[in-house]
Amino acid sequence: MSKTFNITGTCFPEKHYMVNISDKLAQIIPMVDAGQYFCINRARQYGKSTTLHALVSQLSDKYIVFPLSFQRMSTAKFKDEDTFCRAFVERLRRTVEPDFS
Repeated sequence: MSKTFNITGTCFPEKHYMVNISDKLAQIIPMVDAGQYFCINRARQYGKSTTLHALVSQLSDKYIVFPLSFQRMSTAKFKDEDTFCRAFVERLRRTVEPDFS
């Protein structure tokens, strides 16, 4: 199968043409190991999802990783701490426990 250009989400090196992100990962992983925060803030199509997906893959050998996205959470879930914590725990539960329905 030949590689294609992907403009709709996470890129996979075996399937898509993409920039090598190993240097980016090499900068982020020591930060995670040190317990530091980091931010990926770029416009569309700059590899944010691809970088996070690759990071989860690399960190899964050392850590239990729970990839969570808050993109589809309504703003109502952020109105106060209690509401957010309940929504966060529910989102985490759905990530850990597969939904077989």
